[in-house]
Amino acid sequence: FGSSRLPRCAAGPEAAAAPHTRAPAALRRPSREMGAAIAGAVAPCPTGTRLLAALYALTSGGMGVLMLTGGERLAVKLHPHFLCAWSTVVLRKRYWAMVGSLFYRPITETLDLVMAWLELQWAKEHLVEQERRLGSARFLAWTLVVTGAANSAFLALTRYLASTGARGAQLQADQGLL
Repeated sequence: FGSSRLPRCAAGPEAAAAPHTRAPAALRRPSREMGAAIAGAVAPCPTGTRLLAALYALTSGGMGVLMLTGGERLAVKLHPHFLCAWSTVVLRKRYWAMVGSLFYRPITETLDLVMAWLELQWAKEHLVEQERRLGSARFLAWTLVVTGAANSAFLALTRYLASTGARGAQLQADQGLL
């Protein structure tokens, strides 16, 4: 991010915070640039698409920031709530993960960040028209229903593969916007 041409945000209220409460400089600059880029990218989108993009960026980026800033224990506890896999949804009875997985993509390396950015771009291009046809409330309901149905099919497929002897099928996860 250091040499990118992303727009910079003006210093906000966090700039006036005491030095001991501020994030390290290495974390502040990329998050500002990423926030400005996301804000610029979704500004022309309707409300529902902006909400999905904001929740996706907040959850995916927030878990990464937790891992970097010493909140590993909390991140490890939260991670299964966004992990749609047979082992978490059925065995651990975290059914909300079937919908929660929509808002999270683990970011552990640069390629994950690129994929998250691409998912946001694709969502911006393809979901806006759907939202304009349905309206924001129905669009959000449609998104949750479609995500739940797709993840149900995914879980059924992983269960079938596990029953045929495919090793690790129950541990495969479905996460992200698309």
